[in-house]
Amino acid sequence: MNVLKRGSDQDNWWQAYPGLYARELAAYEGHGASHRPLIQQDGTLILEVLWPMDSGGSIRLNVGYSPLHPFCRPSISAPELQLERHQNPFTRDLCLLTQDSAQWYPHQMVADFIAERLSQVLQVMTLRRNEQWSEAASLEEQAPDPVTPYHMHVAEDGGLF
Repeated sequence: MNVLKRGSDQDNWWQAYPGLYARELAAYEGHGASHRPLIQQDGTLILEVLWPMDSGGSIRLNVGYSPLHPFCRPSISAPELQLERHQNPFTRDLCLLTQDSAQWYPHQMVADFIAERLSQVLQVMTLRRNEQWSEAASLEEQAPDPVTPYHMHVAEDGGLF
């Protein structure tokens, strides 16, 4: 078992587990996505990913890996995409998972997760635009969305909501 040592290069999961990091990057390449690191510090990794679309072109994603990766879910935002649903309108984070447990599996590569969930969200948006409500509902997670993230940009430091 590899134990992370505080105050060393091993603080970063991608250095402590280089094989996992290599598999994560290879998974993006396997899906035809290019990637580059935006932030790599204090255990946090944020990759800018150009995700190819079936219709041509690509979507720019910012994929945030927790210091506890792979045990904590990734954060995925699409800063240039504007969806009516399944996206925080302020942070542009995509809602690819519900808040329920058992939604993220640590053995899954993030790129494989994106391939599975992003296409589903985009398909739902197309169905909704075409007023195919029951088909869209059959693909959507039937779970409430917490309201708190939508008000974080106006919250005062130390305030309670």
